[in-house]
Amino acid sequence: MMNLLSQDRCKNKSIQNDVIHDFYFITIDSDLHVSVGDIVSEGQVLTSNSQKHLLTHSPVAGIIKEIQHHQQKSYLVLETDKTILPQKYELSTPVGFPTSVLIKKIYNAGVNGLEEHDDEYTVHEKLTKAYTQGNIDTVVINAVDGEPFVVGDYVLLLEKTREIIQVAHQLRLMLGAKNIIFAISKNKQLKETIEQFIFDDTKIVVELNSCYPLNSDKLLINKLIKKELSKSKLCSDAGVVVFTPTVFYAMYEALFYNKPVTDRVITVDGAYSVAHGVFRVKLGTPIAKFMRPFSVENSYVMFSGGPLQGQILEKEKGITKNMNAIMIFEGTNTSPEKQLCTYCSSCVEACPIRLEPVKLVDFIECGEYDRAFVNHLQECINCNLCSYVCPSFIPLGKIIKEGQMIKKDPFNA
Repeated sequence: MMNLLSQDRCKNKSIQNDVIHDFYFITIDSDLHVSVGDIVSEGQVLTSNSQKHLLTHSPVAGIIKEIQHHQQKSYLVLETDKTILPQKYELSTPVGFPTSVLIKKIYNAGVNGLEEHDDEYTVHEKLTKAYTQGNIDTVVINAVDGEPFVVGDYVLLLEKTREIIQVAHQLRLMLGAKNIIFAISKNKQLKETIEQFIFDDTKIVVELNSCYPLNSDKLLINKLIKKELSKSKLCSDAGVVVFTPTVFYAMYEALFYNKPVTDRVITVDGAYSVAHGVFRVKLGTPIAKFMRPFSVENSYVMFSGGPLQGQILEKEKGITKNMNAIMIFEGTNTSPEKQLCTYCSSCVEACPIRLEPVKLVDFIECGEYDRAFVNHLQECINCNLCSYVCPSFIPLGKIIKEGQMIKKDPFNA
């Protein structure tokens, strides 16, 4: 793995609440539950995807004005009714409810889709399998520094320590686990804050060197308990459940306040962003609102996530659940020219799970997906370190990810 220095300036800022906007752009999943002209309330289900177990709730009360199509995606345009006060959620208690009921409650709140690094399994699937297996020993809060600049989980855990510990304890009871581990990067302030709320030896803080990509749950488990898990395995197969502070806090609001996911915490940074810091934003918030107002087309590049795993965004898109950061940097008219591979093995040395990225890319570009699959194409965690170190500027990570999406298993197609 590769050490990367994290940008700390946003870590010193508290979470700021974004303003209420006039319009929100909600990405439409496979099933639409409203029509143009409908008046909707905050928290109402707008769209869903039964195959991916996703539910998207309305971030505000308002009216569905239109359906827009852009870049092969469709969006609900929701106009806010600012005469209606924001929904208030009353404190409730999950005590006494069966685990199956509480897992369903988390599902109905729309927590699925908040995780940025695991496209294979949803929060609901992880919890359900962990519960049915009955072998969970440890609940892990994964707050290890991920990509540079992305610090939302750090600030959220620092500000909502009590709430996250409370729901982690509830999850421990639900799954019959023994321990709770806070996996954090070395940070005196965060460690001391967490330890203020620890009153027994079932909860421990483990400090790790900031080493990308330990934000990958399976690599973290390998670091914590020395067990390796393949792509086909869940963390629960090692007796562990792992979630980020963002997911834990969403579960807290679902279990203790019956609040659906209508917002999330994101990091905003970059030379062309209108603000820098950590913000709680409504889902569907126009990404263009984070642009400097004088910016012109093609003068900037905007993407979701950090510099290594981030995906290029169109400014018309709205914030979705799995966006943990919006980065806006100065654009460039030129990019490094791709050269022929020199077979220097830099990508092999950088790969944290010991794959051979250049070999996988050769198979993909020749259309030999069966051979790529045999060489563990699906094991790739898309950390993009191979592209980062490639002296020939070959977009290895991008090609591998596209290959994964074309055919997951050529032998079972």
